[in-house]
Amino acid sequence: MTTSDYEPLVAKIRARFLSWTSKALAFAGRLQQVNSVIASLTNFWCSTFSLPQGCIDEIESLCSAFLWSGSPNITSKAKVAWVEVCKPKEEGGLGVRRIQDISIVFDLKLIWRLFNNLDSLWIMWVKNTILREESFWDVRAGAVGSWIWKKLLELRPLAKQFLRMEVHSGKSVGFWTDLWHPMGRIIEAIGERGTHKLGTMRNARIADVLVDHKWRFQNTRDMTIEPIIAQVKEFPLVLAHDDDDVALWK
Repeated sequence: MTTSDYEPLVAKIRARFLSWTSKALAFAGRLQQVNSVIASLTNFWCSTFSLPQGCIDEIESLCSAFLWSGSPNITSKAKVAWVEVCKPKEEGGLGVRRIQDISIVFDLKLIWRLFNNLDSLWIMWVKNTILREESFWDVRAGAVGSWIWKKLLELRPLAKQFLRMEVHSGKSVGFWTDLWHPMGRIIEAIGERGTHKLGTMRNARIADVLVDHKWRFQNTRDMTIEPIIAQVKEFPLVLAHDDDDVALWK
């Protein structure tokens, strides 16, 4: 998204603030209008597009200027940094929602859709063009993919805290690479050597290694791997071959 793409949003916000400038609103009234703009216009755009940082900075500058001076064009009267304004009231702020935080929430939703909306044209394009056989959690940010895609990759550590796969058929959940077990990704718990030690492919699905209610692992005497595999086997998991796997957000 370029400057010209998000200029209509910035222009609309500026125009709305200017329409209130002549009304000589008190501080409390201006705060209410700032919250209204963020809750309506900005939320809608964030739900439709991933806003670049330049756009977010420009909108927050307009909000700050209007809040402190009554005009979006006067930027020199801010008494407190915007990040302080956006802190919860119990922490001394005014409770204004940061557009940066709103944008991150909707970007995280895109990550969730990667695992849940498998029939989406965008998901299919991502899987066929960017991921191919690679896991989203492992793929590197390269020449392929837009700035939005690279932004999603930067959010992976945060997304890992909330995303979990609920296994049903096991056909779309990677045994090694996906987040389906309470301990996290098995590949991170055991390490890359585990695929060789257990005789399973790195891209194996759960349905490939859990057959007839039995885990099909190669026997290993590696004392560091055995306790982890014991946890895998103790995890209550019964495949329902006719049901789709589901991505949960916890």
